[in-house]
Amino acid sequence: MSDKVARTLTNPSNRAKPKDDNDRRIVYRSVLENPFRIQWWPSVPVNLQNSILARVIDMSEGVSEYHLSREKMSRKRKRSQKGSNSRRSKRRSYIDPAFPPAPRTEPDDETSGNSILPQPVIRPHLTTGINEVTKLLERVAQSYRQTISALDTLVPESRSDTASILILVCRGDVDPPILIDHLPYLVAACNSSRSDSLDNGIWLVPLQKGAESSLADALGLRRVSVLAVHGDAPRFRELAPLLGGVQLLRASWLIPRQGQHERLVPTHVKQLRTTAPKDMKGAKEQRARSRAAARERKKEKKQKVAQKTVISSAAPLCPT
Repeated sequence: MSDKVARTLTNPSNRAKPKDDNDRRIVYRSVLENPFRIQWWPSVPVNLQNSILARVIDMSEGVSEYHLSREKMSRKRKRSQKGSNSRRSKRRSYIDPAFPPAPRTEPDDETSGNSILPQPVIRPHLTTGINEVTKLLERVAQSYRQTISALDTLVPESRSDTASILILVCRGDVDPPILIDHLPYLVAACNSSRSDSLDNGIWLVPLQKGAESSLADALGLRRVSVLAVHGDAPRFRELAPLLGGVQLLRASWLIPRQGQHERLVPTHVKQLRTTAPKDMKGAKEQRARSRAAARERKKEKKQKVAQKTVISSAAPLCPT
C-alpha cells in the first residue's frame, strides 16, 4: 500500500435537481485510483502563456481578413441565388412556351469587384476546433501502431504526421471543461513514441480566460476553443525558445523500456465524498412509491389518449 494521504474528491454532482441536504448525510467511499494516469495539464506560467499566444497571433497575420472575405462572398452568393430563385418562381406563370427566355449567366466571383483574398501561407498549417484537433491527434497516435506479421516480426505503419505540433487550448473559456478533458491523454499517447527534439514533439499549452476571443479575432472566426499549429508552418522556429519551458506530456506505461525491470505502480486508495440518505429504509420506500405513482400516471395518460382516439373516429363527417 502507498503511504500517501488519501485524496478526497469533492466535485459537484451532475444531477439536474440536487436533493435536499437535510435528509442526507455525508459519507466517504473508498475507490482505487486509476494506475494509467498522467499529469492532468502541464503547468505553464501565465507570462509564458501570453508570450506564446502573442507569437501565434503575430504568425497568423492575414488569416482574419481571408476568412472574413470568404464569409462575405458566401453570403453574397447565397443572397443572389435566393433572389434569382424567387424571381424565377414568380415569372414562371408568365413565360410563353413559344418564346423561351434567354439563358442568364451569373457573374463570376473572381471577375466581380469583390473577390476572395488570397489564402495566407500559414492557413493550411492551422487546425481549429475541438473535433478537428482531436481527429488530428488520433491520426498521429494511429501512425505509431505496429502490425505483427505471421513471422512474429513487427511491421511499423507509415507515419504521415511526424512533425511537431503546438496545441493551444482556451481552458479558461471552455464550459463545460469535460469537452477538452481528453486532450492531455491523446497528447501523452502521441508523445510516448516520440523523441524530445523540437522536430518531433507535441506541446499542449492551456490558456487563461479571455484567450478564446483573442484567437477568434486573429483568425476571423466566431469561436476558437482549440488551435493546433503544425511544425511545418512558417516561422514555427520562432516558438522554439518559448516551447523550451513547456513540459511534454507522456504516458509512462507506453514508453518503451529496454534493459529495465518493470516497476509496479503502488496502490493508492482515494476517498470519494458523496451523500447518502439518513434513513435508508425510508428512502427505499419513497423510491418504490415514486415508481408506482409514475406507472399510474403513464397508465392514465395512455387511457386518455385512447379515449380521444375513439371519440375522434366516432365523430360524424360534415356534409359537403
